Amino acid sequence: MGAHASHTNSSWGTMAASSPLPSLRCALGGGVLEHPADSHAWAAYSISRPSRDPGWRPCDSHGGYTCYVEQGHYGHISRKPTWLYACKTDLPELRWGRLPQRLHPIALERYGYEKARRIGMMAMIGGKDKTRIRNATPIEFRDLLISIAETAYCAP
Repeated sequence: MGAHASHTNSSWGTMAASSPLPSLRCALGGGVLEHPADSHAWAAYSISRPSRDPGWRPCDSHGGYTCYVEQGHYGHISRKPTWLYACKTDLPELRWGRLPQRLHPIALERYGYEKARRIGMMAMIGGKDKTRIRNATPIEFRDLLISIAETAYCAP
């Protein structure tokens, strides 16, 4: 079975995988990694940044592929731009493309378009749970990542 592991790491300012060399570990055993879009980990591990265009792109010397996807397509309240790295797995078609901007109707009414656009959906929901809601991976997206990891194979 393939790998899917990540945890918060403040030294990246975003997310870091739970292995010292995540792309190499993933490449050796096969699997999928998820990071917020624009993660510094891609540069640190010499993985080419994915295009915002639809589809998987070859990205390293281990046979890995990377892509840009928004978790909003899978049930997250915000767009939540995400980069995926997969190696030695099937590469399924995902729900590609940038979602339309989401504005909270109350923010729009109270503050007008410019401020509603700037503060986003998360500013108007969640109370004390904002961080948990923002960081959450939708169940449908989690299941997709697991299904990709389950296709991992070790090449001879």
